[in-house]
Amino acid sequence: MKNLNILLFIQSVFIVFFITACASNEAANSDKVSQSEIYQSYSVSYNAGDMELSARVTFRFAGSNGTTLLLVKPSTVLFNNEEMPMDHGSFAGTFYEINKQSDFIKTASFLYVNNDKKTYNNKIIMEPIEIINYYPKLDTLQNYTITWNGLPVGNAETVTLFLEDKNYHTVSTSTGIVGANSLSFSPSDLKGLTKGAANITISRKANFSLKEGTHLGGSIYYLYTSKKVGITI
Repeated sequence: MKNLNILLFIQSVFIVFFITACASNEAANSDKVSQSEIYQSYSVSYNAGDMELSARVTFRFAGSNGTTLLLVKPSTVLFNNEEMPMDHGSFAGTFYEINKQSDFIKTASFLYVNNDKKTYNNKIIMEPIEIINYYPKLDTLQNYTITWNGLPVGNAETVTLFLEDKNYHTVSTSTGIVGANSLSFSPSDLKGLTKGAANITISRKANFSLKEGTHLGGSIYYLYTSKKVGITI
């Protein structure tokens, strides 16, 4: 699962929070900036196989690539009524994160209070997805199709199917077509896979604009990763 975990980490961190060469990793205190110029980024992910729930928030001054902010009291941020601890990374700057073992929680709620004591409430509904119809044996010379238990692809959503062989070589295929309810690998996708035990996993992610934010806006994102299913190549 090593390569798969790396792919999912890239999705939930680099894509969500736009940690690119142009995004600042510097930090400043939230009480030193104009409260109307704070950009908010929220993310929540759930891994059904590991029963791991993660939530992450970044505040930036003057836009999505601006200086990250350390919240100074009375400013605070809560995830599902739990205050989020601060962390700092060399590339990400200052952020707030919770990681824990948990049953699936469908609704993720974030409450942010700024230094003017103005509150922002933002929620996102995570739609679970699990593999149900699949062939236990995969022929690399044929199309391989699965369907899932869960809603079809919705607006602003992407569903991705991962296949990992016994040597941790991972291939993937995705769809963002609204209404889609299946995914397929073609023979060209399956070239180079090692015969033997393998597993498939499916994920659903979505990224939306905030309902409550400053004039700069913001984003809220979720990623749900299914339990892995064993197959044979």
